[in-house]
Amino acid sequence: MRIVRGGTVVTMDAERRVIEDGAVLLEGTTIREVGDYSELRSRYPEVQEVIGNERTAVLPGLIDVHGHAGHSLMKTVASDRPDVWMDLLTTFYFTRTDEQFWYADARLSALDRLRQGVTTSMSVMGSRPRVDEPGFIRAHAAGYAEVGVADIIGTGPSGAPYPHPVESRDAGAGWRKKMVSLQDMLEAAEQVISELHGTRGGLTQVFLTPFTILPSLFGSGPSTPYAAQRLTESDRRHGAAVLELAARTGTRIHSDAFGGHIRLAMQDPETAILGPQVHLQHCVGIDEEEIVHLASTGTHVSHAPGGGLNVAALLAQGVNVALTTDGAAPLRPFDLLLAARTAREAQVVRTGDRYLLPPGKLLEMITIDAARAVGMQDEIGSLEPGKRADLVLIDTAQPHLTPWWMPVHRLMYQATGADVHTVLVAGEVLLDDGCAVRVDEQEVIDLAQEQASRALVDGGLEQHLADPGWKQVRRVFC
Repeated sequence: MRIVRGGTVVTMDAERRVIEDGAVLLEGTTIREVGDYSELRSRYPEVQEVIGNERTAVLPGLIDVHGHAGHSLMKTVASDRPDVWMDLLTTFYFTRTDEQFWYADARLSALDRLRQGVTTSMSVMGSRPRVDEPGFIRAHAAGYAEVGVADIIGTGPSGAPYPHPVESRDAGAGWRKKMVSLQDMLEAAEQVISELHGTRGGLTQVFLTPFTILPSLFGSGPSTPYAAQRLTESDRRHGAAVLELAARTGTRIHSDAFGGHIRLAMQDPETAILGPQVHLQHCVGIDEEEIVHLASTGTHVSHAPGGGLNVAALLAQGVNVALTTDGAAPLRPFDLLLAARTAREAQVVRTGDRYLLPPGKLLEMITIDAARAVGMQDEIGSLEPGKRADLVLIDTAQPHLTPWWMPVHRLMYQATGADVHTVLVAGEVLLDDGCAVRVDEQEVIDLAQEQASRALVDGGLEQHLADPGWKQVRRVFC
């Protein structure tokens, strides 16, 4: 057994206890007790190993339920061109990536997230998810396993039109082309689920992740009422196939949705990708009717920084909402503490109401509410007996966190991922004094740089390494 000590322990349990000079007693991979440090020490004198001290704040591991694999190696590429970025990167991921790319990206992403205090994270394979090459997903899973962060892999149908063109590197280092149907993608997803879901003692999971819940509508933003008029037969077939595969394999579903998607999907509730086993990212542009549908079906929502979603209205209807980074490209880091308060500020700007989303709610939305969104509230998200020993220790003895009082306020308004000192996942110390334990950080970074540079050339993306726009008030491209 071991004891994790904190001058402040933020439990996120049902009573939301904040314990001064508290401790968490660990036994193997799980939490055995949470309470007063002196009292636990007196009852367990045989426990010699103590992690942390009176200058650390201890909280549950942070949970980022939406981000993207591949993006870590493509940070800021084409970020000045939002008009082409999505199509550009999607084409790149589907035509000019290989196993080494996905492996290097996974290790870099996992290391980045670990250093930000994220212990469980979701990674959609690319922008639109790529599933046709299971070897890519195995490489991604191997990268996360090396670093040790719990990994939810999101893969599934890439969205219309079908069949979808893809390319893969062949044995002669050339590129072979093929067309992939919806059925091909579903079969590949099932193979990945059978191979990887539940491995590493449950630290690796696979969620079925169609690009959006409705392939017929625009997939990267709200649809006008004129566009979102009639559910198509292909929409129904897509929804039915996704729901059937998820039910048969016992996996959860993650997808994107925007205004119009939910209303249209509810024209056929039997094939609508909604329900307590689903969490939907973004949901920008949804209206009151769609919020009611989300609440009535028990669908969870995850949302990244941005003001286009009425988070307060969702919460008022009882919808569970988690905050995410949507990292790490083109411009969003994996710092979940920063993402949470940025999301709050966007809501305040949107409404003018500075009473929205107090710090306690923000912390819930990246811990216990996030755990609920991925169906893991009984395993992670709070410091309680029997739960997995995922813990983060924040170094509070720093100028910007001094004086140390109102701990939840200080954590959510002023702490950043750079303040993370120690991280444990399933009881194993993965980050110690800000340094990864399992991997050589410089080697991870060097391989990532090498693979990113090679992929940039292979993909013909050098032209999208733009200048910073000196002396321009608004970007101009000639």
